[in-house]
Amino acid sequence: MQKVKENCINTLYFWCKEEAIYEVDQLLDFLGSL
Repeated sequence: MQKVKENCINTLYFWCKEEAIYEVDQLLDFLGSL
């Protein structure tokens, strides 16, 4: 069970990080188009 929990946390962390990078890219695109 511990392994599954760790895996979920790692996946969630990775997903959040990817989301954050995507958000920053969107923001930069928006600022660049002003």
